[in-house]
Amino acid sequence: MKSELEEKIKSYIAKREKDYLSEFAYKNEDGLRRKQKNIEDIRTKCSRDADRIAHTCAYSSYL
Repeated sequence: MKSELEEKIKSYIAKREKDYLSEFAYKNEDGLRRKQKNIEDIRTKCSRDADRIAHTCAYSSYL
């Protein structure tokens, strides 16, 4: 079960995304997954993707 604090943080992130990003920007709510996992995580889909990319061997060797 999600805590009240997690819900506040997620709604804050969604509001900031709506207020600051262009109408043409990629939004977290538009994120698609091939395999839907019920992940209990406070991070957004885009932040999980960024972490996954940053920790790959291919990206690490690019730096």
